[in-house]
Amino acid sequence: MEDRTNEHLVIYDKDNRVIATGEKGAKQVDITDLIPNTAYPDGSYTVAWVKENGDTSDKINVPDFNTLAVLMESFTLAPDTITGTEGDDLNVTVTNINPSDVTNNTVSAVSADENIATIKWDDAKHTFSAHLVKAGRTTFNWTSADGGAKLTQNVEVTAKPAPAPEPASSQPAESNEPASSTPASSATPASSASSPASSATPASPASV
Repeated sequence: MEDRTNEHLVIYDKDNRVIATGEKGAKQVDITDLIPNTAYPDGSYTVAWVKENGDTSDKINVPDFNTLAVLMESFTLAPDTITGTEGDDLNVTVTNINPSDVTNNTVSAVSADENIATIKWDDAKHTFSAHLVKAGRTTFNWTSADGGAKLTQNVEVTAKPAPAPEPASSQPAESNEPASSTPASSATPASSASSPASSATPASPASV
């Protein structure tokens, strides 16, 4: 094997421009500024050894290779925790995705207990929508599509307040006094039925 101790590797692009230079004697060199998650076919770059006097070996093609995706490392949520009342609908936004040049910035969420609260993507609002079902506590478990970042969001749902009692209808109170009795009509005294007896006529004296 030829001694390359005093030589270094040089990478050229298709326009024969030098884009990377290795350390003296090193048998590898890094190509920078590549597009993440991209396939580069054979011959996209060439490599050659360069001697101290500037002489260059024959260039050979760099074999085809794929760059790695930039994975999501972290993200935050707004709000970071969810509290509300049964029946509430709340928007949840994914923020502060790191790094900013992540290949896939998609994030999904799953409720640990859909009997208490649900979470889903709302296409119309371009955000996540949480629906609070019934009183209790649960979590929403968030995961990036590439699996690089995860987050747990606490959810607390309180019961709806009891409805206020309806006011009693106003009706006159019943009287405890005895009902007044109608006075009995006075009896009409019976009219006197007896007529005075007619006086008897005395008998005439008999003649002697």
